[in-house]
Amino acid sequence: MVTRIIFVVVLLVSSLQAQTAARPSFEVASIKPTEPGQFKVSASQDPGRVNLQGLPLSSLIARAYRLKTYQITGPDWVFKTRFDITAKLPAGETDSQVPEMLQALLEDRFQLKFHREPKEMPVYALVVGKNGLKVTPVVNTEGGAASEPKMTRFQPGHLTIEKTSMNGLITLLMAFVDRPIIDETNTLGRFDAKLDFALDTSMFGNESGMGAKMKGMQRSSEAGGEAAGADPAAPSIFTAVQEQLGLKLDPRKAPVDTLVIDRLEKAPSEN
Repeated sequence: MVTRIIFVVVLLVSSLQAQTAARPSFEVASIKPTEPGQFKVSASQDPGRVNLQGLPLSSLIARAYRLKTYQITGPDWVFKTRFDITAKLPAGETDSQVPEMLQALLEDRFQLKFHREPKEMPVYALVVGKNGLKVTPVVNTEGGAASEPKMTRFQPGHLTIEKTSMNGLITLLMAFVDRPIIDETNTLGRFDAKLDFALDTSMFGNESGMGAKMKGMQRSSEAGGEAAGADPAAPSIFTAVQEQLGLKLDPRKAPVDTLVIDRLEKAPSEN
């Protein structure tokens, strides 16, 4: 009996050590402050490499822990201080491990320490309207898992997306509103949708993702004297969602899981 207990303990310890040792990390990573006056924001994952340019620390943390920036609580400078990161993935590692690699990078080079806690904040609850959904369900003719969502057209004031889930739609919508969106539709599966609305850049909720891209497109269209497909007479995003998708953004307060920063160095350790 004693021998069996010792054997089980050894297995548990070995398993824990293996999990700790197996934590993925970049083979090599360069972190540099974004040059003053450089407002370009980009994120790309080429085969074997990751390039994150001009992202605030808050966005890097959100990306690493699979959160949204509104779920990060910390000092003001965390949302303003920007960095450029160029990293190489170890041989055999996939892009799916990049968030965990970012976690290791932030905790090692910035000495990031945090705790999690729920925080009540203003949100929009996405609910189905009284007349029901007005989207086109995607029928999977292959009998397997539905393919990944695909955005077929994207320009100021107009979205055409295919094979999106409700979570995917929420991710898109959050670029155009001023608070988080929680899903209360209880809708599964994928669907196609089109949305035409008046573009209001003051409502963009994220500074480093689609919101930044849309602002850039808006500035380009204004500089060229074109509306880039946007209709100034189009309805607001709230009216468009209700009339064109059969959904409603209902303002309310709700608890949201947040990451609270306890420690974070302003400058990373040497590359």
